[in-house]
This record gives sequence, C-alpha cells and structure tokens, in this order.
Amino acid sequence: MEMTSYGADVLASCVVDQVREPGDKWIVYGPRNYVPPVEVEVIDKIVEIPLDTNEGVYVKDNNTGSVRAVCGETYMLKSYEELTEISLPANVKAI
Repeated sequence: MEMTSYGADVLASCVVDQVREPGDKWIVYGPRNYVPPVEVEVIDKIVEIPLDTNEGVYVKDNNTGSVRAVCGETYMLKSYEELTEISLPANVKAI
C-alpha cells in the first residue's frame, strides 16, 4: 500500500500494526490521506460536528446502548457511536 502526502508513516503505523477482524468498524482520525486496501470497505466518511453553546446532539453508544447529550463543543463520532433522535413529549416541545 503506497501512501502520499503528510502523515503516511504515522498512518501506516496506526493502521497496519493493529489486528482487524472481519466486520470490525474503525476510524482513521486526522487530516490524512488513506488509500484502503481492496479488502476494506469504506462505509461512511464522517466529519466533526461544530456545536454552539446552545446547540447539542444525542449520541448513542452502540456497545452499551446508552444515549448521552453532547452540547457546546465540536464533536466527532467514534467508531462505535451514532447520532440518534429522542422523541420528546408534546408538553416538553411546547416549552
């Protein structure tokens, strides 16, 4: 696998040295060029979510099933997380 641009040595060490099993989901973080081998399927490209002090998102941890709110910071999902929606009762929406 040939890599160009900056960070190629760092990327090679953080991706190749780890053992990956079929079905594992993982993320390559940072501003890097990544050329996946034929065996790797790129499922999604994610970006950071910039949130203002009054903004927030709900993040679900797929390992534990817990949902938490992230507010007022720039956040990037991890490989085991996904954005989720929570349905609020009508009286809470009215407030």
